[in-house]
Amino acid sequence: MGWPKGKPRSEKTRKRMSEAKKGRKLPEETKRKLSKALEGNQNSLGYKHSEKTKRKMRQAKKGKNNPNWKGGEKKDGRGYILIWKPDHPHSTKQGYVKRARLIMEQHIGRYLEPGEVVHHKNEIRDDDSIENLDLFSNNGKHIIFHFLSRKLSL
Repeated sequence: MGWPKGKPRSEKTRKRMSEAKKGRKLPEETKRKLSKALEGNQNSLGYKHSEKTKRKMRQAKKGKNNPNWKGGEKKDGRGYILIWKPDHPHSTKQGYVKRARLIMEQHIGRYLEPGEVVHHKNEIRDDDSIENLDLFSNNGKHIIFHFLSRKLSL
C-alpha cells in the first residue's frame, strides 16, 4: 500500500487521528533549535557564521581540496577534454580551457585569439596529439573546410 495522501476517510477516523496528533509534543530543546534554524542564514544549531568563516569554508572546498577533484581534467558534453587553468586569459568562468587549444598554444608559442579554431583532423575530439591538430584563423574558414571536404568525398 502506498502513501495514503488524499485518501477519503470517515469522520470517525479523522477525529481519532486528530486526537492522536494532539497528544504528541516536541521537546522544548528541539523546538528552540528548529525556530533558530528557520530565522535565516544559520546552521542547524542556530549559530550564525561570520563572513570570514563563510569565506574560509568556501575556499576549503575549492579546486584540489574538493572531494570530487579529478586532477583538473574533465570531458565536456561534446567530447572535448577540458583542463583547469583559472589564470589563463581565455578560460571559462569555471576556469577551464580546452586541452587542444593549450597544446596548440604551446606548439606555436603564443596564446590563441578567441576567434581562432583548433580542428581535429581525424574528428576524434579527445585525440589532442599535435599531428592531429590544425589551426584556423576563424570559424568561417573552419566551416568552409568541412563543407568542401564533405563535398569532395561524395
